[in-house]
Amino acid sequence: MNPPSNSKSKVLALCMLLGVVLSGWLLFSIEKERRESVPTQDDWAKFRVNVAPLLEDGDVIRFAPVWDGVGPAAFQGSVSNSDRAPFPALDWRVYHDPIRWMGFERLVVVGWSNYVEKEIEALKSRFGKATLIIEEGLFAAYSLQLPANPIRWNALDNFSDAKVRRVDGKKKAQACPWNGSVHDCPGRGGWRDVKTRRMLVGDVAQTCIYMEPSPDGASVEIMFEKLTISAGQTLLVRAGNSMEAARRNAGGPLTLQISVDGTPVSRDTFHHHDFTWTPYGVTFSDALPQGLHRVNVSLSAEKSGYRQECVEVLLLDEGWEAWGVRGYGHRFREPVSEEQVKLSSFP
Repeated sequence: MNPPSNSKSKVLALCMLLGVVLSGWLLFSIEKERRESVPTQDDWAKFRVNVAPLLEDGDVIRFAPVWDGVGPAAFQGSVSNSDRAPFPALDWRVYHDPIRWMGFERLVVVGWSNYVEKEIEALKSRFGKATLIIEEGLFAAYSLQLPANPIRWNALDNFSDAKVRRVDGKKKAQACPWNGSVHDCPGRGGWRDVKTRRMLVGDVAQTCIYMEPSPDGASVEIMFEKLTISAGQTLLVRAGNSMEAARRNAGGPLTLQISVDGTPVSRDTFHHHDFTWTPYGVTFSDALPQGLHRVNVSLSAEKSGYRQECVEVLLLDEGWEAWGVRGYGHRFREPVSEEQVKLSSFP
């Protein structure tokens, strides 16, 4: 007869073996369930085939979850403005950026059903009723009708008309004439030129006006001399550090100033480590004189050094507030947040 201790050892070994088998089976079951609940590339392709006839030119398509990169790839070319970079009609940004939806007629949210439903709940309070387009397997697609486009003027579309200059710390100005592609500023290095670039700002890739104030105490200014503005409209300026600039220890805080007809209207300073896309608004009152107006936007840095800055300038009609928050990102040593428009008025 074996000693009692040997019997106990066998029982213990058997229990451990059973535990390993059960754990393996449980892990296999969980992984199998996970795979069956996560759409594959083939699933996305089939869904695109079925939903494509229900899409319309004039749709902007938002994907949920935003981190599933298979969806945007599957839907390239499904509607107008979705066939080539930067794919304006395809939106997989982390944040809702209504500026990028303006000009489209419908917002269509597609993707995993549970994520789509969360997106729709967040959007219905802003745009009203959502309509189910299709629900199929792991997927769903809903549409929301967008308000009328409030963008009346966009600096990116009129950038060649701008007057651009660099002003050094001693207030000596140098003009940067338009050469057909950029505002060509004197001095060595393409970084001195003021131009449009695609940059990562506030965690989102933006096409914007690139400017880099240098040397210390210098500013870069863009001016539009003959802008048709009506009472009730709002000048919206968004500005921020590029991702590379926000990461660098070089340089110091940036100061943005907006002037109308020579009068400073809005002025703010942000940290050189801020990674935000911050919106500033100037609303024009009924006292605004009729005719053409001059708008000047400048960025300056008391301490320069790798200050790659991004700026967007828009003129919006009344009703733009209904589109929602227009700024986002994270301040230095602060959590990610939305940025409300910093409003001023003129005159």
